[in-house]
Formats: sequence, C-alpha cells, structure tokens
Amino acid sequence: MRETMADVVIVGAGVGGTLTAALLHRQGLDVTLIDARHPCPPTFKCEFVGKDQAERLRRMGFLDLVAAHSTPITRVTDAWMGTAVSTGPTEHYGILYHDLVNLLRGALPEAIDFRTARVTSISTGDDGPTVELDQGETLRPKLVVLTTGHAPKLLTRLGLTRNIVSPSHSVSLGMTIEATEAAGFSFQDMTYWGDREDSDIALATFFPVAEGMRLNVFAYWTGDDPRIAEIADAPAEALFRLMPGLKQVTGDFRVTGRIDRFALNLYRTEGPALPGIVLTGDAYSAVCPTTGTGLTKVLNDVEILAGTYAAKWLEAGAISAEDIAQFYGDERKRKVDAETAALTMRMRRTAKDTALKWRLRRTARRLKRRVWKEAAVRLKRVA
Repeated sequence: MRETMADVVIVGAGVGGTLTAALLHRQGLDVTLIDARHPCPPTFKCEFVGKDQAERLRRMGFLDLVAAHSTPITRVTDAWMGTAVSTGPTEHYGILYHDLVNLLRGALPEAIDFRTARVTSISTGDDGPTVELDQGETLRPKLVVLTTGHAPKLLTRLGLTRNIVSPSHSVSLGMTIEATEAAGFSFQDMTYWGDREDSDIALATFFPVAEGMRLNVFAYWTGDDPRIAEIADAPAEALFRLMPGLKQVTGDFRVTGRIDRFALNLYRTEGPALPGIVLTGDAYSAVCPTTGTGLTKVLNDVEILAGTYAAKWLEAGAISAEDIAQFYGDERKRKVDAETAALTMRMRRTAKDTALKWRLRRTARRLKRRVWKEAAVRLKRVA
C-alpha cells in the first residue's frame, strides 16, 4: 500500500472544499483535494450567489471569475397576493451549483493534487490523521478538512453523530421554466411569498441562469407530501392553486426539464473536537435552503479557516483537539452559524407554529403585506 504525505487533505470538492484548497495553496501549503465525482454532476443545491456572498467571493479573489460565467442579476422584485413591487438594485448572480463547482475546480492551480477517489476511512492518532482511499493509497496529512456536505458516513466512523434538530424540516423543488407568452416574464428576478397559509409554502424564487428562468419552491412539507406529486404532474396548475396570486405576476409558464427535489432533516453534527480533523460547511451543520444563507455559512467557514487558522496550526506542528475547538468557537463563525440557525427556525415557526406568539407574528406579517400591496396598487394607479 502506497503512502503519501501532505500538509492538508480536503475531503469534498464542492464550493467550500475547492475554495479552501485554492486559498491554502496560495499560502504555500501542500494541498490534496479529494472528491468521488469529477466533473461535478448536476446537483440541486445553491443556484445563485447573493449580494453578501458576492462580496465574500470578491474578498477571496474569485468574484470576477464567477461573474464572467454567471447570469448577472441587477434588479430584484418582491411579490405577494398577485402584486409585484421592484425593491431596487442588487448584485446577484445566477449559476447552477454544479456549474459553479466545475468552474472553481477548473481554476485550481495544477500544483494542487486533485484526486477523483472515494475515502474509505479516516482516523486520527498520536502521529496525526490518516486517510484511506479506495484505490489502496494511504494519505498522511497534518490536517484533514471535511467538507462532505450532508453525507454522514465518514463522520459516523469518526465517532461523531448527527443530531436531528428538526426532522422533515422542509422540501425544496427546482425547475427551469419558460413563459408561454412571447413577451416573456416581466421581471428579472423575483421572490414570491406564499399567499395561502394552508399551503405551507414559504416562498418561490425566480431567477435567470444560463439555461433559462429558474424557479425554486420552498415549502414546509414532509418528503412524501402529496402536493409534491401534484406539482410533478402539472407544475404550473398546481403552483397557481397553491399560490393563488402567482399567475397574475408571472403569467402562464411551462417546465422545460426535470423537477429537482431536496427534502431536509435539519441537523447539527455533535461530538468532541478531533485532533487534526476539522469540519466545515454542511458537514458541521445544515441550514434550510429557504433562508438563502447556506452559501454564506460555507464561505464564512472558508474565510475563517483559511485566513486565520490552518497555516498557523501547521506552522506550530501537531494540531490538537484544542486547536480545532478554537475554530469552532471563533466569534465570527459562531455569529454566522447562530444567525443562519435562528433564521432557519424562525421562518418555519412563523409559517407553521400554532403557539400564540407565532400566530400573532403571522397576523402581523399578513397585515404588513396587505398594506404593502395596497400601497403598491395606489402607486401604479398614480403612475
């Protein structure tokens, strides 16, 4: 069995893993990046880069690359109960997840050792971590970065557990659509807020990507909810029924390809910090896609790990569990993790919780949006 030494082994070459590899390589570290699939196949995950996320990519030096291969979105619209109001300029970019991942992978320097392989086991001991590959090779790095997303298998083998914080938390649906009328859609990018409480739809987002107009629907359903099948059978008709005002804003449309689905059990990985092994992104904890903050959390982890800790740990020698715990406890990480977790739960409770506090919030939100709608109608009449 062949053994290979490295400063850092990164398991998982999604957005987080690939960016981490690039930033650590810039610091002169010997980096090996591993993923079972290359190129990245179509994956229903984050499909646009928001304003905060664009700024983070700019700081890392990758925004120009991403912007050049994405669909720029300069104006965003909010809509509810059949009324749309433009809320002003923005800086968003539409790009499918696998296109973004493959773009970033393609920009990696050749000096980064990219392996298309499966990791069969990871262990840690007095001599540092060990990574076993299905090709019969053993890697002995000083630091392992686990960016394996929602996959729990390797974490379980390390003695870590996935604590389900909210089972059957949400369902996300994604599809590419086209307007049936020649005039097309009247908006560039739109968020349509659910206008029927009993539908349990939080919102639907419309945004352009290279393939056309993308529609994502976020609902607080279980993975076997019959409404998913209704949308699969007749997408536009089902969505117009579940969101009665939607057609007034979008006009009629049809789906041009497959309908993607992702059902989330909200979780957090728990267990002791492990010497020489650090978890980032979704490997550490999940964020509901409804919030649009999952990529923010990933990029925050990348910036903090690569910008503050990894090189310092390697320079000092052996990486202890206390070192890893320092990253998990970093105030900047804790702040973003807490904000995304709070938003994840607050949005669901506002939509579904029957406690008085949340029923009052729903009422207040409904009244606020009704006032907003009436004001928008008046403004249109004046115009």
